[in-house]
Amino acid sequence: MFSLHTLVFSLLILISSSTLSQTFEELLIQGEEKALDWETEEALELLTRAVELQPKSAKAYYLRGFAASISNPTKGLEDFLKAIELDPLYEEAYQRAASCYSFVGNEGKASEYEKKAIELNPESARNLMSQGQFKRSEGQLMEALEYYDLSIERHDEGIEWIATSERAEVKFLLGDFKGAIEDFEKCFIHFGIGIYSSKQYEMCGDAHYELNNAELACKRWRQAFYDLDPEFYTPSESAKEKFLTNKCGQ
Repeated sequence: MFSLHTLVFSLLILISSSTLSQTFEELLIQGEEKALDWETEEALELLTRAVELQPKSAKAYYLRGFAASISNPTKGLEDFLKAIELDPLYEEAYQRAASCYSFVGNEGKASEYEKKAIELNPESARNLMSQGQFKRSEGQLMEALEYYDLSIERHDEGIEWIATSERAEVKFLLGDFKGAIEDFEKCFIHFGIGIYSSKQYEMCGDAHYELNNAELACKRWRQAFYDLDPEFYTPSESAKEKFLTNKCGQ
């Protein structure tokens, strides 16, 4: 009888452990899905439960930080740093931490964490784009362009639209107005999920203007100062001036 009780007890422990593990994985999956659907509160609730179940899980902290940063890119840093503490090879956590630091204006820390991510995986779409950003900041535009090309070739859905819009800026600075327009327009039309700045709309308008496409130039200048949500973007006064000077809409 004692042996039977022992066997039953052991089976219950195994079943309980299996259920706990399954529940943890389900929480991660469901939490990430909610975050991607911008259901932030539900995502944070699910992922906090996951953290409570397995407080040594770097992935749980990373996903909770990701969920927090979806609606506010300045949040989630503490969880990203915890994920790195638990797993010093967590490339994505370094990337997200760098983004948080950048959004709060700590460019030194942002650069430090971007470089750590690059060291871990220099060939990922995100890190190729980061290398392009570093080259651009150093004034090495042709080298930057090469890195953006490589990043875009990876066809990473979460990175491609960002890399394409930034490549457009580099092409504009190099005087390739046609190439800049192709990239900008692709972003504005096909990558609708992207959030583009007034500077990018204005730059696209400038490129159209350089190629004597006045109507399209006016359209993009207007977007740069009028059509963007002022809660998130600063309207471009210089785009407005160009719009008025060139008598757009008349």
